[in-house]
Amino acid sequence: MGKKTDRFDLIQIILKSITTLSIVAIPLIISFYSNRLTEAINDKELKLKYVELSIKILSDAPWDNTSEKSESGKNDSDNIRQWAIDIIDELAPIKMTKATKDELKKKRLINIPKSPTCSLIIQKNEKNVTLSWSTSNATSVEISGIGPVGPSGIRTIDINNAADDYTLIAIGAGGSTTCRRSITD
Repeated sequence: MGKKTDRFDLIQIILKSITTLSIVAIPLIISFYSNRLTEAINDKELKLKYVELSIKILSDAPWDNTSEKSESGKNDSDNIRQWAIDIIDELAPIKMTKATKDELKKKRLINIPKSPTCSLIIQKNEKNVTLSWSTSNATSVEISGIGPVGPSGIRTIDINNAADDYTLIAIGAGGSTTCRRSITD
């Protein structure tokens, strides 16, 4: 009986030790990996900001060559553009060729056109329906039942001639967008 009791007590001690150890170790492990994950996310966000800044720098036209020269003999524009190119090249999974880097030093990046946006508001009373709209980045704007319109405006329609629904389509260099409204909204 003494040996069984000793074994049982030993097993109980081992189980209590394991439980105590897991109570301490699990939060420490979770904290460690949580901190590592947070560091990795912060690092990625910082790299993204550097790339965004670099793209902004390269989207602007290079400055003229009359800027003051630095100790390296390059003007400030060359140095800043080179820094931006180096950042993008370092962080990109596919490296730029020398020809691409040389081209970026001399010319600006092509700007990507912004997508159009639109807003359409309908106000209704017992006599009229009033449409108010505005768009941005649009070269062509059309409202169903009305036809082509300017990029922003107001149109009042007699209630008897009003449609139940209106759709505004804005088209621009960056694509198109649609706003739909009902007079019952």
